[in-house]
Amino acid sequence: MIYALINNPAAAAFQLVRGCRRALLWSAGLGAFSGLGGFLLAAATDLPSGAVIVLVSSALLGLATLLRHR
Repeated sequence: MIYALINNPAAAAFQLVRGCRRALLWSAGLGAFSGLGGFLLAAATDLPSGAVIVLVSSALLGLATLLRHR
């Protein structure tokens, strides 16, 4: 679970943007979004927050892979 929380936002960011600086900023944003969004979704559905955060992060990575730059 820890590896997904660390790697998914970075992998998603590198799929979406070019350049290390932009990817770093996007990674921080995606990580914050997945953390907050997963927590709020877990609170609304009464599910474990850690698992839901990882699911949101993985969904963002999957979406980024589909929308990646060419």
